[in-house]
Amino acid sequence: MALACGSPSDYGLALQRWTFRDLQYQILSEGIVTEIHYTTVHALLSDIDLQPHRTLYWKHPIAKDFEEKAASVLWYYERVESLEAKGELLFCLDEKTQIQALSPPHPDLPAQPGCPLRRDHEYVRHGTANLFLVYDVHEGQLWGDTPSRTNSAHFTKTLEKHIRRYPWANRIHYILDGAPSHASKLTRAWLDQYKGRVQFHYTPAHASWLNMAELALSAFSRRYLKNGCWDSRKELKSHIRHSLREYNRDYAYPFYWTFSRRKLHDWYQRNCCPIKNTRH
Repeated sequence: MALACGSPSDYGLALQRWTFRDLQYQILSEGIVTEIHYTTVHALLSDIDLQPHRTLYWKHPIAKDFEEKAASVLWYYERVESLEAKGELLFCLDEKTQIQALSPPHPDLPAQPGCPLRRDHEYVRHGTANLFLVYDVHEGQLWGDTPSRTNSAHFTKTLEKHIRRYPWANRIHYILDGAPSHASKLTRAWLDQYKGRVQFHYTPAHASWLNMAELALSAFSRRYLKNGCWDSRKELKSHIRHSLREYNRDYAYPFYWTFSRRKLHDWYQRNCCPIKNTRH
């Protein structure tokens, strides 16, 4: 167990992590025992739930304002109905960049009993497109655009299109991450011109999972972008526009969000304040 918990570099090895066969060899080299099989090493370590061949990633540290910012986002989720009644709309936005327009050099072979659809593993590149996606928290509808770039100028210009759809709204709230184009000097100056009618609420660093637009983007991408083939960037953009209409017609629904501010506080105290359990 002590050997498996250590690093191979402690023994002068260039290995980055242990495998059961490597541990078998090292055990014999160290003279710990004179004979052992790698399956026995596996069995011994399995009994104590020790997996030296695996790596779990975690993020440290969490920003000091994490709970405050996260609670602010959740406050709006909890009040979406009352905000709507007051003429205040709540949206989440996210971007999917560099969507590749790829096509195989030969036509697909259709699926048949006993064999799925077959596609040539070679492909031809036809450029990329960006997807700017806005999710309506109350209705579950999607709105999207395909700007040529994702800098501050294109971000504000695209968002302007969305805002013009709601001239009657008293206030429009957007939940978004702190990407450079979302919080730049140019974007802040653009936001100031609305004098509070348009408000941004940023998710904390490394907490994009608090943004419902990520869920919507994942649901949309799985249905309409994954495994897609397009012969041009123009065709890809046209496909995205058509797909958004179809998604709203057939699949759009408001997500049932259950992660409350109370649950956030309990989770934060248990895992992050200070970090007590590194098995994230």
